[in-house]
Amino acid sequence: MSLGLKKRIIELVNHDPEWTKNADKMIKKLWNIFGTNAIDIQHIGSTSIYGIMAKPIIDIVVGIENFDVLNGLIQKLEKINIFKSSGQPFSDIILFSIEENGLRTYNIQVVIINELQWTNHIVFRDYLNTFPEKAREYEEIKIKSKENCNNDIWKYNNGKDEFIKKCSNEGYKYFKKCSTVQLHIKDVMCNLS
Repeated sequence: MSLGLKKRIIELVNHDPEWTKNADKMIKKLWNIFGTNAIDIQHIGSTSIYGIMAKPIIDIVVGIENFDVLNGLIQKLEKINIFKSSGQPFSDIILFSIEENGLRTYNIQVVIINELQWTNHIVFRDYLNTFPEKAREYEEIKIKSKENCNNDIWKYNNGKDEFIKKCSNEGYKYFKKCSTVQLHIKDVMCNLS
């Protein structure tokens, strides 16, 4: 299955196990560039949720201590075709992307580790992977949202927002009381107490 979408096109495709391999390769490249400036790097988004349809674009989140570390890294990222997005709609995320042959293949979000954006991404992903019925429900919502958005990414995302918030809240509660949680979630949950 191919990776990537043209701009302003929303298409959902069946889950591809290669997405995890592609994400792992990109994460290794990012570790080589960020080095100790990154605290953690994770595969997030729908391509990280097993078995559900997704846009064939890999989402990665890089957790750093502060945005100042990017000053010396942007040129290094550009050397491997990772460019800062022209639009930066959120103050707590720095967006980067990779485009190959006119297709966006990767979205890379740089965020402050253990703050809201980081924890939301990790908790939502892990919660849906823990509860496949929630993942299937999310897939249905994504399909309906795609059908109703006319390739408008804001409408598409708005159609999913309520479910994402609901599951994130459920996930926070679940992982907070769960004693056998992956270390990065356990650490995040302790920071929220």
